[in-house]
Amino acid sequence: MGVRGLQTYLEQYCPSACYKVHLQSLISEYRSETGQVPEIVIDAQSCYRTWTQGIDWTIGFEIQEYIYRLQSFVEAFLKLGVKLVFYFGGVTPSKKRREWIERRIRNINDTFKAYDWYYSGKTLRDLPKELNSIPPNMGIISSFILKYILNCEVYMSVDECDEEIIHYVHEHQSFAIFAQDTDFIVSQINCRVLSSNKFNIDNMTTVAYDRKKLIECLQIRSDQLPLLSLLAGNDLLPFDELRAFHVRLCKLPSARYVPFQVLMPAIGKYINQLPNIPIDELLQYICHKIYEDDSRLDDMKLSYNSYLIHDTPKPPPVVDNWSQILKIARYRMKNVIFPLCVWSVISERVFEISVSFEDLRKTHDKCEKPNNKPSATITRPLRQRLYGILLKEKNDPSLTVEEWCGENDQSYREPVIVKPIYPTVVHPGLVALWSDDMGERLNRIKWNLFLDAISPKIKEHEKWLSLDEDYVVAVAVCYYLYDQNFILKWELHAMLATIALHPMYDRRHLNSLPHNKPDMRAIQISVAFIRTYGIVVSLLAACGFPVPMSENIAHIKFEGKLFQVKYKEAKQKCRFKQLCGNGELTLKFFFRMKNVVYREHPKPKKSNDREDSSSALSLESNTNTSVASRLTYVFLFAALLFCVKCRWRRS
Repeated sequence: MGVRGLQTYLEQYCPSACYKVHLQSLISEYRSETGQVPEIVIDAQSCYRTWTQGIDWTIGFEIQEYIYRLQSFVEAFLKLGVKLVFYFGGVTPSKKRREWIERRIRNINDTFKAYDWYYSGKTLRDLPKELNSIPPNMGIISSFILKYILNCEVYMSVDECDEEIIHYVHEHQSFAIFAQDTDFIVSQINCRVLSSNKFNIDNMTTVAYDRKKLIECLQIRSDQLPLLSLLAGNDLLPFDELRAFHVRLCKLPSARYVPFQVLMPAIGKYINQLPNIPIDELLQYICHKIYEDDSRLDDMKLSYNSYLIHDTPKPPPVVDNWSQILKIARYRMKNVIFPLCVWSVISERVFEISVSFEDLRKTHDKCEKPNNKPSATITRPLRQRLYGILLKEKNDPSLTVEEWCGENDQSYREPVIVKPIYPTVVHPGLVALWSDDMGERLNRIKWNLFLDAISPKIKEHEKWLSLDEDYVVAVAVCYYLYDQNFILKWELHAMLATIALHPMYDRRHLNSLPHNKPDMRAIQISVAFIRTYGIVVSLLAACGFPVPMSENIAHIKFEGKLFQVKYKEAKQKCRFKQLCGNGELTLKFFFRMKNVVYREHPKPKKSNDREDSSSALSLESNTNTSVASRLTYVFLFAALLFCVKCRWRRS
């Protein structure tokens, strides 16, 4: 978010400090002046809207289209000779939890409005832009695509993302920051700040925010810009708490809203009138003027210091097994080898997820099949087993994990406290699991831990080992959702068909699919699939990657738009062969995955099986007959004809 109102002030009332730039000209000028390759640091989270613009996320993740968007973005800069470095945000610092919670609550209310829009008979395709939510696990998915598919330099922040970007830019003397956070404008770095929201990839233009012109406009010094943030309001010092001060400062009636074009110059004038005293004394002076006590002094100091250039803190020394675990997890998370979840649980014991496109107003206490519980609730047992693997070596039976998840309309008011579920199979320790040992014995242990966490019911591991490595995660997600009674059998078939058809559908083929009214239940399943995908990948990391991390894992095998088509076909009781696009290889692969999922789930008696009675798939015997069985029938038929012929000759 940054400094409240500063972006509005710059774009609408300070044109000299906010102007359009052509990136090609800007980069050519920099290269001719310095002789260096320009490096742009991308605040990835500020680019989600740019990357997702025009994609209908309500129907589920369109992964092929999203990869194409990211690839086009990267290639556009590479053509100009730019080096890109991507930064993703890490765990929300405790000091910013309040602001994070307020945003999540706003997201929930926006999602309710989107569902009301749909329930009123309108199409989701015409949903207002501000109500179109971003899909779950965007951080994991985007960072993996950029690193493992597009081979970019990608980092995940360990602490505060803004501060780490500032440190990186200062240390590497980067050409520019590509972001939409006004914190970068008031920070004490000598670097251009370019708008990610105003970026136009067709002509490679955007808007530059000029801090030199800003301080001229406000008539303050560059080193006083952090004070502007404290006095205007930011993530640490809420704007609402400063309203009374703003009214007094601008000498307006107490009930009147203070326009930013009035507020910003007034703050600039106030800064110029502050006493010339050491910064600690000055912050205390300001705190008393605003709050009449020291209640916010620590937050003011934290906020002010976050804009300054500091030496990068060194990780704590390794003194025992747990500090060794923290060191490995920290390095692998920062370099996008581990998902963020692993580090956040080990270091902070906090798990957080944002709002998905789910209607959390519905009650889910007495769910019958299909299970309509929200994805955060459905995946909790899986998360608990993940926590058990990560925290087992703490040897603390009272250990719990604080979760911030969207489960109902009152979510995010307070955390849910859950207990880890510890593994019942051999756990050699995280250092051993995360070592470079590629031996068969350790790999078998990794597989056992992984499959036990997916479900303790899994016994026949050989079936899983026979799967192609790049489909293990997708099948594990399907298995888990089926095991949790979240999906019916025919819904599972639609999911498996979508995964089996994945290699047959490129981006253009997917775009040509009909864009009919989506099925809301299919949307719910898509959200749950993507949510579960992120936890399964985190589980793989915790177990030391029995399936190696690669492009194959980063490339999700589930297309939301294709799933809508397959879901409707399954609902119409089509045959397996038709569901799999009438392809023999696709059908064969479908059955391989189906047999893995069904292996631990014995079929119920048909007389009592509501699921089968409502199943939309016709289990045709000729479709399920193997090639060997067909040859046997042909042989027997030929033998019968031969016998008849011989008997006829005798007669």
